[in-house]
Amino acid sequence: MEKNELPFVKKIIDKYVNKKFLIIGFSAKTGLSAAGFFDRFGIKYKISDVRSPDEILPLAGECRNCLEIFCGPQNANQLDGISCVLLSPGVPRSISLVQAAVKNNIPVYTDVDFIFQFLEKKKTFCITGTDGKTTVTSLLSAILACTGKTAAAGNIGTPVFSCFDKIINSDYAVFELSSFMLEDFHFIKPAFSVITNIAEDHMDRYPSMAEYSRAKFNMVRNCPDRAVFIKNLDNKITHSFTPACRCVTISQQNKADYFFYNGSFHIKNEIFSYKECLLKGIHNIENILCSAALAAEAGVPGDIISRTVREFPGVPHRMQYLGDRAGRSIYNDSKATTIHAVEKALASFEKNIILILGGRNKGLDFSQLQKYNGRIKQLVCYGEYGLEICNIMKHPQSVYISSFDEACRRASLLSLPGDTILLSPGCTSWDQFPNYEIRGERFGELMYETLA
Repeated sequence: MEKNELPFVKKIIDKYVNKKFLIIGFSAKTGLSAAGFFDRFGIKYKISDVRSPDEILPLAGECRNCLEIFCGPQNANQLDGISCVLLSPGVPRSISLVQAAVKNNIPVYTDVDFIFQFLEKKKTFCITGTDGKTTVTSLLSAILACTGKTAAAGNIGTPVFSCFDKIINSDYAVFELSSFMLEDFHFIKPAFSVITNIAEDHMDRYPSMAEYSRAKFNMVRNCPDRAVFIKNLDNKITHSFTPACRCVTISQQNKADYFFYNGSFHIKNEIFSYKECLLKGIHNIENILCSAALAAEAGVPGDIISRTVREFPGVPHRMQYLGDRAGRSIYNDSKATTIHAVEKALASFEKNIILILGGRNKGLDFSQLQKYNGRIKQLVCYGEYGLEICNIMKHPQSVYISSFDEACRRASLLSLPGDTILLSPGCTSWDQFPNYEIRGERFGELMYETLA
């Protein structure tokens, strides 16, 4: 950390050194990195997690400032002597322990919310939306890195506390935010922001689309008038949303400040063809517009934006082209855990798709995919919700196989040269894998093995 930053950091930290935090949800990422941050700055804390001691204690073994660890059932007594709560993003705010904190006027922070206290003088960027968040965060970071020190964290997979020094010493701080992180907060106030799109997702957590959308819209509720919000005119829900700060528009279909027309992107004075870009898939047109508009509004020259966009290879597990194997085109879209994302993937190919769907459902409606049955040559469903998907899709050439490995092998066997094998599951990975990354990596391994 640079010396000239230390007085500012110390001023914020001094507000908390005599307070006690309760970390609710001690994950290997957010919870552990928060404990490390508190240890570093001498802040006392306790830990509460519903899992067993066998799961939690090994993680918490080196926590120096931890006063107490609660494992198993949670209750309001765990808040005794607690001044603040640090909530892991995956833990619902609806649980009784969090509600008890709110009732007792104990502030509840997420890690990104807490960090924003240190960023008053930074150019901050926040990206949320149903799909495209990680691609936009990664591409925007690549563009910004051409002109200054850039740090990206949050829902992209890097906990903010684990890269605190990098964020503090950056010129640009870029945060990917999930709806969970935006349900309530105190300090989040981005200078530049975008909601990529909003479509049905997390219906197992939110009672309605309106509630889910409201969480996304929360992102800009604290923004001053001079802040910039990128408004996607092509998404019905984002089109209807108008925040108090300055709106800049993007579109593939309407007149906008930044737009895609006749195969080319129009970014201020720069025009460049989509065909020149390494990033493929029609959904990535929207992602490029979001990233380019944010960068342009932050003052990045158009030639740097166009060059970086053209050279950007994409993000693993998001319509990731794995190459041709035995005449088949292989695409890993393991991150596609929404119907909206699967639709974008299917729209990228006209025919001969061998589609792998399945996993654990989030309360989503798979009947919306029936209109793509003509493009799907063979449907292979797997996992916890796979049989239900088979029944809903009513595809004449469909098969259900419980095991992910066996489903991928069957997809290979059913394919012919000229086909596209596409993993775009529409479900989370949690029935058979810890995360979508491991699922995507396993898919690649199986394609390599079966199509040698």
